[in-house]
Parts: sequence; C-alpha cells; structure tokens
Amino acid sequence: MITFLTLLLISIVLFSSCQKQELDDTLLRFDFDSFEMVDLTNSKFEIISNGNGMSNPSNIRIVNDSIIVIRDTKSRPNNLWLLNIRTGIIVPFLLYGKSTNEAVGITNIWADSCAVFCYDTSGKILRTDLNRNDNSFTIEKIAQVPVNAYRAISIDDNHYMTTSYEGRYKIVDKQDSIISEFGVFPIENENANNSVCQIDVETSPDQQLIVCANRQWPQIELYRRDGSLQMLLSGPSEIEAEIKKVDFSETTYAIVQSPGYSCYHCISSNKTDFFVGYIGKKNKENPDFNKGVNTILSFAWDGQPKCLYKFGHYIKHFDYDDSNGVLYCLIECDDRYQVAKYKL
Repeated sequence: MITFLTLLLISIVLFSSCQKQELDDTLLRFDFDSFEMVDLTNSKFEIISNGNGMSNPSNIRIVNDSIIVIRDTKSRPNNLWLLNIRTGIIVPFLLYGKSTNEAVGITNIWADSCAVFCYDTSGKILRTDLNRNDNSFTIEKIAQVPVNAYRAISIDDNHYMTTSYEGRYKIVDKQDSIISEFGVFPIENENANNSVCQIDVETSPDQQLIVCANRQWPQIELYRRDGSLQMLLSGPSEIEAEIKKVDFSETTYAIVQSPGYSCYHCISSNKTDFFVGYIGKKNKENPDFNKGVNTILSFAWDGQPKCLYKFGHYIKHFDYDDSNGVLYCLIECDDRYQVAKYKL
C-alpha cells in the first residue's frame, strides 16, 4: 500500500523536477563574444552640469527631454536634484525628514514622461510632478509598501514589486497587501536571501516585463508582470563564490558571499532593449569596484545580447534616452561629480 508519506515524497520530487526543468528551459548563457563591441574609450563626451552642490550622487533618471533627476545620498537638506538639460540649471528638492512629503532613505528612483517616483525606507512611495518650464514641482505620497525593503518599483498604477530580506520578490498593492510572491535566487543555497542577492530592478516602458540584475552574481532575471519567469541570462563570465553563514556570537550572525564579487550595476530600459552596467570582478582584487562601471551591456527584451559598450572611465550611474540616442552618465570629472552626455 502506498502511504501518504510516500505520495508526499513523490509529489515533492515531481515538483522539484518541474522547477528544474522550467529553469533549464528559460536559461540563456552568453559570453563577451555574444555582443557587438562598441569601443568608446577615446570618444568625446559633453558635460551638461556644473556639478555645484552634488555631494554623493548615486542614481540618475531621465524624466523627459528637458529634465534629469539625480539622487544624492549625502546632500542635505534635500534628497534629490532636478537638472534642466537645456539650461544646465540644477535645483534641489524633496526634503530630508519624516513628514508625509519628505524622505529619510531613498533606495531607488524611476520615472515616466512627467513625474519621478521614489521608494523611501519608511515604506513610502512618493511621486513628484515636474514642470519643465520653470523647474517647479509638487510632491505627494501615493502608497505605503514594506518598510526597509531593498527596492520597490511600480508595475502598474496600483501595484508594486518589492524586495525585502525574506523571500525573493513580492507584488503588493498601495496598502501593502501581498498579492503574490515569486522569484528565483541566482544560487541554490539554504541561506540565500535578498541581503546577499541584491538586485537593481527596472520595468519595460509598457510595464509588461520586469528585469532584475544581480549585483553580486552574474545573472539577470526577466519576469512577466504577473511574476512568471520569462528568462534567466547567465554571463558574460562565471565566478567562484558561495554563500556562508558567519557567526559572531551565539545570537548574532551574518550571511555573506565568499569571496565577495561585484557583477551588475544599474539598469536602463527602453522600448526595444535594456542596458546593464557590468563589473564582474572580485572585490579584493578590484579596489575601484565601488566607483562604478566602464562596461555596459545591452539586451533585447527577448534576452538576446546586442551591444557591449566600453568606456575609458568609470560611470557611477546612467540612463539612456532612446528617442535621441543619448546616454547620460554620472561621472567624476575635475574633482567633482558631473552629468556627462554620450551620443551612441
């Protein structure tokens, strides 16, 4: 007689086999030779900002053909800068603080044609509507999602994808009700969590696809808006690392990648493709790993590699304007942070 325990074990084996088959069917491996090389190491770029005021800019987002928004982790009393592309004027906004329309710890920003959105670690999603004519703005809180999440991004007008410590990803509504949970980790390990498998995240302009680039592992995850897996992209090089639990005392410990690597950094999306910055080096062997990237990879939305852009300097963060074929970059130049413009 087949016992309940036997049936349960068979079900677990079948479920695991189906999961593995799904991952195998969606996995695309690639290397540097998969891309068309575009060497920009000696190309000229244009500085469009004067760098005044920026302390430690870490994110840049194009809002429209007139406005770029920059996140600054050290600027006080403001969190963000508004840069008018046409005039070069830079204006601070979004006060640091705990009031409804203030922020204490922005982790990521995203934008559409007239507004910029940000996730604050207090759980707030803030929307700032910008006026391109006079650099004015209005700020409102539009949602309350998980507190202390690593990232959050809107997938439609009423729902957000979040990534917190536990689990992989969640889709929540504006009141933080969990709609669904999904996602795969880049490594099979019982200790894998989002603190050691952090990502940069972006959606396609129509919000039908979500792309997650792993900061510490050479894997990019592509999901449909409902959370179903479309494709895993693995490459362009492999790393030899594992996840370890390090005990500090009987009650405290840390989950770490050993050895530590920096792989992907920053995503920019447009209608036909998406761009991802790549480092791919062991941190101990690369003292400049936190300065940014000098290699950017582009992929079609079906996962196929397109171009590899090579730069002669580090780029801290970037965003691509596909309508004008322009890449805007945060760089260090003349001992201060600047916004540079590349024509691709």
